Amino acid sequence: MSVVNARLHATRERDVLAGLEEIRWEELEHAYGPAADVPDLLRALRSPSQRA
Repeated sequence: MSVVNARLHATRERDVLAGLEEIRWEELEHAYGPAADVPDLLRALRSPSQRA
């Protein structure tokens, strides 16, 4: 496996959303108000579902 392929594989295996729950989202705001909905929105982006 080439170095590039190994890095791509390692990136896919790593959970890019790890630690998401450690952030106090309810204390943050975005353009539409409290940011408590951000974790669910980020998870939806990763979903294979077209509906999400």
